[in-house]
Amino acid sequence: LSLILCSNAFAANRLKDIVTIKGVRDNPLIGYGLVIGLNGTGDGGGEITNNSLKKMFQTLGLDPVQEVSSANVAAVIVTAKLPPFGRIGQKMDVTVSSIGDASSLAGGTLLVTPLKGGDGNVYAVASGAMTVGGLKQGAKYATSAKILGGASIEREVNIAFNEKKSLRMSLKTPDFTTAARIVKTINENLGGRYANASDS
Repeated sequence: LSLILCSNAFAANRLKDIVTIKGVRDNPLIGYGLVIGLNGTGDGGGEITNNSLKKMFQTLGLDPVQEVSSANVAAVIVTAKLPPFGRIGQKMDVTVSSIGDASSLAGGTLLVTPLKGGDGNVYAVASGAMTVGGLKQGAKYATSAKILGGASIEREVNIAFNEKKSLRMSLKTPDFTTAARIVKTINENLGGRYANASDS
């Protein structure tokens, strides 16, 4: 949508800058994972971390007899935003945040972590070495980090955008005058009554 809306001789807005289109949005994803390779700054144990380590070893074909505890491992929550029209194989950035008492995630590597949507389905898988940026003012420890391009999309959201017979647009800042101007501009450019406003 590249229509230009002119409210006066000195101001113009592109339609895509002031509206959102129904169905075109990011979808939040979340997953639970483990970060390894920390230099003694991990959780140092804890029921959740220990059980996760034990399950991981069992998955790899090992069967530890006693609890596995390590200060080089941390339990984390991984979050990402699945972009609209995200396709299988595309990469996304992820944020990794400690949920235990790890003092720092610097130097750690995230193990393979499935990322789920609100419907419970896995839409992406994340893993990789993490980057700890500058700390916020007053913060002493880096307990969150990012992995640029750290997740691969494994499942697409079926929007079927090409099959839509109509589009619903919502103003980011609702306003009756702007809505009326959008309708007028679209109809003048298309040469007919194609758009109408239901409210502000």
